[in-house]
Amino acid sequence: MDEVDGAVPVSRLHWLPVIIFLWMPLSFLTTYLIAVQQNHVYPVFPAISDTGTLPPESCVFSLLVNILALLLTFVIWLRGKQLRHVPSDVGPSRLANTGSYLIGYLACFGLYIVANCQETNTLFFHFVGALMAFWSSFFYCLTQTWFSYWLINEMNSALIFIARAILCFAQLFLNVFTFYTFFVAVSLFKGNGSVGRSLKWGPDDPGWAWHLAATISEWCLAGCVALFVLTYYSDFKRLTLHPPTVKLIGYKYEMSREKKGSTCYSPRSEIPLDTTTRI
Repeated sequence: MDEVDGAVPVSRLHWLPVIIFLWMPLSFLTTYLIAVQQNHVYPVFPAISDTGTLPPESCVFSLLVNILALLLTFVIWLRGKQLRHVPSDVGPSRLANTGSYLIGYLACFGLYIVANCQETNTLFFHFVGALMAFWSSFFYCLTQTWFSYWLINEMNSALIFIARAILCFAQLFLNVFTFYTFFVAVSLFKGNGSVGRSLKWGPDDPGWAWHLAATISEWCLAGCVALFVLTYYSDFKRLTLHPPTVKLIGYKYEMSREKKGSTCYSPRSEIPLDTTTRI
């Protein structure tokens, strides 16, 4: 790798989508296993949120999903920076690109809410966070698929565009299906017990079939998002991240060698320190 101003650029960023693709299902699987072991949920396809709402699994759920949201935020930022270097006559305009990654940030913020507002504590905020996460993810993926169409043979192949388009249509269908079946199931289950009782929603409870359809759809929806992020693998192979350059303005230094292998810096003036950062 080359060095710019003494800073070593970061490459191999294409492994980041792979990490997210693996991290997402492993996070949910981990909390699922803990919840089942603690006998907190019915083991056949519980809702993802149900597997992370009671301690101790709620602590693990918050930790893993917060890390997931942070990784996704970084990927969305990288993608936005990457597309800014594409000429507007070939790729998206700066306005379209900015709008896309702002929607992506909204999805990540929704994920933070889901991670930290468990449904047994703050059901309203948890539900709002889930809506933000899933629907903002869909619109973000939709805009990125649109950009991919423009960038065929410039940044991505036609196969990548087709894969993203299929995943987008799948997300749209699963979003509508998940929330529709969820509301039907809740309306049938309502009055049959507390929120805690609904965590063990089983075949003998009203609305079980609708509940099962909703939870399977939700797990598939999360899988579609993970697969979409994985499609960035080939795009990020062309991406190199240079660390920010920090410049000190209005401050003079004397450099002296006190001993071999060490450098001492001492100010020559009392001018206030001003710093600027360039990314």
